[in-house]
Amino acid sequence: MKQWNHPTSKFYLLTFLVFSLLIPTFLSSDEAPDYYFILSEKIKASASSVLVEPGKSKTRYSADKAMDGKTDTFWCEGKEDDGIGETIKLTWKPTLIEGILVGHGVLLNRNYYQLNNRIKEYEATVTYSSGRSKVFKGSFGDYSCQNVCDSKRIDGVEMEECQKEHKNDCNFESVGEGGMVGGESITGVYGCSTGVEIKILSVYPGKKFKDTCISEINLRIPAPKWGEERIAGVNKDQKACK
Repeated sequence: MKQWNHPTSKFYLLTFLVFSLLIPTFLSSDEAPDYYFILSEKIKASASSVLVEPGKSKTRYSADKAMDGKTDTFWCEGKEDDGIGETIKLTWKPTLIEGILVGHGVLLNRNYYQLNNRIKEYEATVTYSSGRSKVFKGSFGDYSCQNVCDSKRIDGVEMEECQKEHKNDCNFESVGEGGMVGGESITGVYGCSTGVEIKILSVYPGKKFKDTCISEINLRIPAPKWGEERIAGVNKDQKACK
C-alpha cells in the first residue's frame, strides 16, 4: 500500500472516559440510550499474520491498530493471497457485552476502501468468563464508504451539499446517544465475555491490493431503558461479570 499522512484523533478515548464515568447512570436512567460502545485500554490484540512493507515499520499494520480508537490506522493480514483463514484475536478483562462492532476495510477514505480487500464472510469465536466459547458465522455488508449522507437523514439541497462535502468519506463514528454509524455488528453474543477471535472466510476483493484489513473494533455494552425488569437483569449480570 502507498504511504499517507495520518490525522490524529482522540475522540474514541474521550468517549471511553466519559462513558466509564456514566455507566451507573445509564444502567438506571430512563434517559439512557439503548446501547453504547467502549474502547478499552486493557484490550490486548494479536493476529495470525501482519502485513510488513519494505522500508516501513513492522508494527505499521499490527493487530493493536484495530483497537486504538483511530480509523486511520488498521490491522492488515500479511499473507500473499486474500488472507482467507487469517485471524485477529482480542482479549479483555471480563466485560458484559451484547455485540461487537467491526469497522472492516481501510476506512481512511473511499479510495483506499475500494483499493483493499474488505471482509465478506467471517467466523467469530467469542470466549466468556465461564470458560465456554461460542462460534458465530455471518457476513458483513460493504457499505461503510457509502450512504454517508443518507445516515444524516437530510433531504433536498442539504443532501446535495452533504454528498459534495463527504464524497470521499467512510463511516465509523459516534452519533447521538452513544450509537454508531458505519461498521458491521456481530450480534447474539450477550454475556460476560473475555475475548473474540475473528477469522476471514471470504472477502470483497480490492481493486488493487489483496490485503484484507480491519480499521477498528468496538464492544457494544448494554445500557437498557425499557422497564425495571430489563434494568434489574442487566444490573445483576453486570455485578456477576468477573
